[in-house]
Amino acid sequence: MFGSHSFKKEEVEELKGAEVAVIGLGTNARAHLSEAAKSYAQECNLELLLLPSREAVSRLNQLIEQGKRAAAIFHITC
Repeated sequence: MFGSHSFKKEEVEELKGAEVAVIGLGTNARAHLSEAAKSYAQECNLELLLLPSREAVSRLNQLIEQGKRAAAIFHITC
């Protein structure tokens, strides 16, 4: 179920309770979010930040320092 170049709805569901989700799209930002995952996030009022993984790590840390309820998923290849 997990571990492809496309983040699935089920993976985004794991971020339940966050107000912001940082999505690391891989070193070269080749991964993407499925349409079902995007729809789910929108239905839950979950703000999505899609970034290359290196930038996503920094952004996640910033959000946590700001006191945001932030969660993340990282694609660590490509």
